[in-house]
Amino acid sequence: MLQALFDDKQVRDFIKLVSKNIDEIKGRVPKYVGLLSALVFKDVMDHFQKEAGPEGSWKDWSDIYAAHMVKIGRGGNKLLQYYGRTRNSFMPTNYRKHSQGIMWFNNAQTSKGFPYAQAHNEGGRTSGRPPQREFMWLSDKAMDDISEQTLAFLVSDK
Repeated sequence: MLQALFDDKQVRDFIKLVSKNIDEIKGRVPKYVGLLSALVFKDVMDHFQKEAGPEGSWKDWSDIYAAHMVKIGRGGNKLLQYYGRTRNSFMPTNYRKHSQGIMWFNNAQTSKGFPYAQAHNEGGRTSGRPPQREFMWLSDKAMDDISEQTLAFLVSDK
């Protein structure tokens, strides 16, 4: 007669760990959100640096506005960075727990922000409005990084 014993303690411990970490992800605990916030912040800042949205480069200044910027000594400025308020208004801590997950936001786009920030990010709906220069989006690279960090969070024993 052959008898085999299987000690499943390690497997049970691992499953408990993953279950606990899933609950933390679902509950959007600060440690997990902080991990993701760093990735989201880096990606959004990269959009300002590269002056690009998900569809490619942001639309250039109009000829009239470009001439105005040269005239006032700001001809070399990056787009959406005249004062830097739109860029500098986004912080890693700007998030809300949402029924679908976590929603990051830019204070410049809120009611206490700057009217042009939302118009640029979402595009003007009428003529005379600023062109769309979307900055609050996540690149494929950021989404991959978030997936990798989420998996690492799931299986870590912190």
